[in-house]
Amino acid sequence: MKRVSFASALAGLFLFSPVMESQAATTNTTQKEILTNSTIKTLNKTLEASTLTTGISVRDAKTGKSLYTYNAKNLMSTASNMKLLTGSAALSTLGENYRFTTTVKTTGKLKKNGTLMGDIYLVGQGDPTLHKSDLTHFAKVLKAKGIKKISGHVYGDESWFDNKYLAPGINKADSLTYYGAPVSALATSPNKEYDTGTVVVYVKGDKEGKEPKVAFSAKGHLKVVNKAKTVKKGDTTAIKISRKYGTNKVYVTGKIAEGSKTDKWISVDDPSKHTMTIFTTELTKAGIILKNPAYKLAVTPKKGTTTRITDKSVPLKSIMVPFMKLSNNGIADTLTKTMGKKVFNKGTNASGVKAIQTYATAHSVSAKNWTYIDGSGLSHQDKVTANQMTKFLYHAQKEKYYKTLYTSLPVAGNDERMVGGTLRYRFTTADMVNRIVAKTGSINNVRTLSGYMTQKDGDPLIVSVLTSGSSSTALIDSVVTTIINDDVVVTAKKTK
Repeated sequence: MKRVSFASALAGLFLFSPVMESQAATTNTTQKEILTNSTIKTLNKTLEASTLTTGISVRDAKTGKSLYTYNAKNLMSTASNMKLLTGSAALSTLGENYRFTTTVKTTGKLKKNGTLMGDIYLVGQGDPTLHKSDLTHFAKVLKAKGIKKISGHVYGDESWFDNKYLAPGINKADSLTYYGAPVSALATSPNKEYDTGTVVVYVKGDKEGKEPKVAFSAKGHLKVVNKAKTVKKGDTTAIKISRKYGTNKVYVTGKIAEGSKTDKWISVDDPSKHTMTIFTTELTKAGIILKNPAYKLAVTPKKGTTTRITDKSVPLKSIMVPFMKLSNNGIADTLTKTMGKKVFNKGTNASGVKAIQTYATAHSVSAKNWTYIDGSGLSHQDKVTANQMTKFLYHAQKEKYYKTLYTSLPVAGNDERMVGGTLRYRFTTADMVNRIVAKTGSINNVRTLSGYMTQKDGDPLIVSVLTSGSSSTALIDSVVTTIINDDVVVTAKKTK
């Protein structure tokens, strides 16, 4: 079943790398890029006055020459700048056209009366784009293929990945949020942003004095504990929606005005259980009788099965857009485990990190200058030096997948969600819009920004600014603005 890609969202908005443009141009001069003394003094003054721990590296995007550094050899938390390495490794290891596969298989014979004398297996391979509508489609296809009753069991096969759903960097509090959602080989997403392992909870005020109505993008196995009340129309709404840690119970408390609506995006506790509950429900809705309606988790037999449905996701190059633009941790964890499965035949975070390390080593990334335990950057143990980051981004320009990587990055000040991404509300002045194409990073008291930037005279730079000690981006934005608005002095000489 084909799914919508993000190509339409990017149509007419693809911004070619300034390096691509500069390399395409011809000139009879060679130029030596520098930052002016006044800009360097401004940067030093700003940084010395700051209480934050900061690492900065500025590099000429055309030559790779270092133009400015500040604590650039110090290891700093990457936050989601880690995704630059994870995304590049995935594009190289899996390929831009890699598609996740989900299959439905059966055992036993299908009688003429429509009874399947065997079992049915939903086999997942970690597709982050899998949606409830796909499970509905699977059920309808099975019915159309003549299956009216299943005498055996309904199984879910999540064995492509291990059952350690949370990456090492995700703590108890994070695991309850959409950005810390669990990952399994049988997870579903509630939207086209591919937030695997999450659901959206919708609350609407009913009549005054009654409980509000609660609905889900896909309820699955989740249970509602509704302790909220509807107050009169026009009153203040103060609703809290939360899932109790370690359970499938979603609590709705507080008050909501009659007719008012609110929603919240949360994680599920067990993605495979959630998916399989939806699947069995959809089979029943399609008119298929289940002799044993309670699903089980099991590995699909290697022999004696018939493949009834094969479903493929959109290609990885399309998935890269929401992954990088919106800094999707679930996709990061999924790609990490998928690389582990492909390279080492183990769908674990540890094997995935090892696969990323294999890629990094092959691309001259020093293990001393870039350390990590996951693919998302959610852990404070994921660290990099600013100098290593800009060096890596310089060499990435030479890779065959660079256009895909570059296009997937957030674009400063561009208010299109799937173009500006996490930078759509930053650098919004006319002189800054679209001049920064970079990955943001944000974890507790850490803010980072690394990527490609174009100065006001058109010269391309690679910049990495890593900070810790604050949850504000003010210092980063000030530093980047100073660098971009540098009145560059160029020395030129004619070539033969």
